[in-house]
Formats: sequence, C-alpha cells, structure tokens
Amino acid sequence: MRKKQLFICAIIIFLAIFTVIIILLTRHAGDKDLVYLSLVKEVYDKKEKEITINIHNDTKEQYIYGERYDFQVYKDNKWEDVAYVDNNLNLYFADVGLVLGPNSVKHDILRLDLYSISPGQYQYIKKVNNKELIVKFIIK
Repeated sequence: MRKKQLFICAIIIFLAIFTVIIILLTRHAGDKDLVYLSLVKEVYDKKEKEITINIHNDTKEQYIYGERYDFQVYKDNKWEDVAYVDNNLNLYFADVGLVLGPNSVKHDILRLDLYSISPGQYQYIKKVNNKELIVKFIIK
C-alpha cells in the first residue's frame, strides 16, 4: 500500500513539474518579440547616404514581408512621413512576397539621399506577416 502511495505521489509531482515547465516556456516565448528590426547604431550623421536595417527572425517559423516600408520623422509631437528631396519623386515598391526564413536575418537599405533629412528622431516601419515592426533612430 505504501509503495502505491509513493508511486502516485511521484507521478503527481512529475506532472506538476512538467506543467510548470510548459507554462514557463510558453510565457518566455510570448515575453520577447522574436521577429524584430535592428540597426548597427542608434545615431547617424545627416551626411550618411544610407542606413542598413536588419530584419531578424529568431523563430522556427517562416515569415513573409515585402519591399514596402514607411519612413517618418517626429515633428510637432507627431510622426509624419519624411518628404522626398525631389517633389516629383515617388517611390514605387514591387508587390512581391519576400521570405524571411527561420532563424535568419535579412537586410533592407534605407537610402537617406532620397529624402529631405534634418536633425531629429526618425522611425522606419516594415510590415512582416501583417505586423508592423518599428525601429527608431536619431539623425544629427
């Protein structure tokens, strides 16, 4: 009888520990955004011609994104689209699906020479699987 009780207690303890581990692993995955944008640095000189944006996928899933992005400046307490250097310039983005494979990093190039840049806070916005990813930086 005693052996049976010990066996049942051991099973209950094992199941409790297993459940806690599963809960902790699930919470950990939700705590950190595993698909994100990053930069080499946070402050850039206005004379720089381009900025490399890194698109990270630290998951085991495949994601789809496109060429399109938004580039904004923080002005008068709100985010506004950055104006082009040439008012006649309109950037067109091919409507293609690019693959961001599992555990990979891709790179976008933001050409600053196409925009009217002044010192300030900027943000680059990219949709990946219909989720907006944002990275912010300063131009001096």
